[in-house]
Amino acid sequence: MVLVNEILSQIVHVDRPMSWGTLATLKPYPSFFVDEDVEALKKAIDTKGTDEATIVRILSNRSWEQRQLITEAFQKRFNLDLDTTLKKKLSGYLEYTMLSLLKSPTLSDAQELKNAMKGLGTDEQTLIDILVTKSNVELRELSTVYKEEFQKDLEKDIAADATGRFQKLLLTIVKGNRDVNSNIINYELIEEDAR
Repeated sequence: MVLVNEILSQIVHVDRPMSWGTLATLKPYPSFFVDEDVEALKKAIDTKGTDEATIVRILSNRSWEQRQLITEAFQKRFNLDLDTTLKKKLSGYLEYTMLSLLKSPTLSDAQELKNAMKGLGTDEQTLIDILVTKSNVELRELSTVYKEEFQKDLEKDIAADATGRFQKLLLTIVKGNRDVNSNIINYELIEEDAR
């Protein structure tokens, strides 16, 4: 739990803009020097017992774009895949969290959706959390990445896993055809829909 708190304390969020198109993200680290980060990561990985705090400090304080530059530079400098190297040195939730930080947000969402529909039962909350927070463009990108990653259609997987009105709602959302031009909220219609 201490390690999870350390990770969470390292993550700095930008205020959420007031549009569906963009959600909160990590701020780019202002004093970012890719070579310094790569060297520090390699040293942390090679340290006897692995210096997990340094790995957490670096990866959780960089934007996704900066982490991609680190991954590429690590590969070039040491001829090692950072993902594979971290898998060998970390375990449990720390491994999962650090490897998740190296994935694109869209790929991470696609994998979470797949996990939510895997096996018996459905993790409905994960489906809701991911799908309703995406813009139309993000939903189309998510469907594309899902198909590339799993060779399956996201809509078909949702149709096979969910039922009834919930299924209908998710399928409507995942099509990515929401009206984005209307900024007017009609509270009477909301109440009517809720009833």
